[in-house]
Amino acid sequence: MTKIIYLDLNVFTYLQSPREKYKVADKLFYDLVQKLKGKYCFPYSQVHIFDLLKGSNEEYTKKDLLFIGKISDDKIIGPDMENNELILDDFPPEECYKISKEMERNEPDFPPINVLPFNFQVDMSQIKSDDFYYEYLSCNNGIMDSKSLERYMEDKYKDFMDKPQMYKKIREDILDILDRIDISQLNSTEKQLIENVRPMIACWFDVDEESLENNFVSAVKQYMKVSNIEFDLLSKQEQIQYSYHLLAIHPNFKDKIKNSAKNVVSNMVRDSSHLFYASKAKYFVTEDGTLVKKGNFIYKVLGIKTRVVLMSEFMQKFC
Repeated sequence: MTKIIYLDLNVFTYLQSPREKYKVADKLFYDLVQKLKGKYCFPYSQVHIFDLLKGSNEEYTKKDLLFIGKISDDKIIGPDMENNELILDDFPPEECYKISKEMERNEPDFPPINVLPFNFQVDMSQIKSDDFYYEYLSCNNGIMDSKSLERYMEDKYKDFMDKPQMYKKIREDILDILDRIDISQLNSTEKQLIENVRPMIACWFDVDEESLENNFVSAVKQYMKVSNIEFDLLSKQEQIQYSYHLLAIHPNFKDKIKNSAKNVVSNMVRDSSHLFYASKAKYFVTEDGTLVKKGNFIYKVLGIKTRVVLMSEFMQKFC
């Protein structure tokens, strides 16, 4: 397959209309793209088109489509209908836009993955007052439930993020609490739920990057069993999307977007989809620093060789 470099929509935008503050750098990047053509292909995907569909100015959108076609040489990357493998094809962005506009009305949303619902009573007599979760459990009448735990994780994360030496105790505390749940009071379904969510909860509280990388995929696999989903049987796109959504719950990777829940979910779907389409590329170039961080994590733990880089990093590699 032709060597691929996948550009985020924000990169296409800055190539077309250089930023005032980075005008020289953006123009140099454009020149580099032209220089690399022939050796590399710079395809667009349908996700770029869905991003453009959010715009309201038809004139601007038409210019954007023409520019994307110019940079990509009308090459699109998408799944082969027969085996779902990513392939390159000739398809002008304007034509893809027309089709996508009709599809958008029926576009299925990838469901957001939050902490799966659970509600357990913890014996507070067994919890030490200096345990990390003592305050949370005390305020919650000794009940550990999914929604309040997720809020507590986010609120308290800043307190211990700068103290990585605490991570081991924090992880031990949460697993210790799970051990103290009175199993005899649970039915077989609830018992299995605890076993399936335990590794993922540990990951969400793990601030050690190496440890998180080592344990993340196995935790995702166990977690997905709650919904009777075998992770290894999923397509690459589904593996990336589920992993991305579960990673986004970790406070160190959680988006701080003050929009409606629908918009947050939509952004997550778009980003994870870009990661899939870029998974055949040597580089995925974006100016979204958060996507760089999450994308490289997902690629690393799933064994995908693509690297997510900022425009400046890309320039350094080829200049």
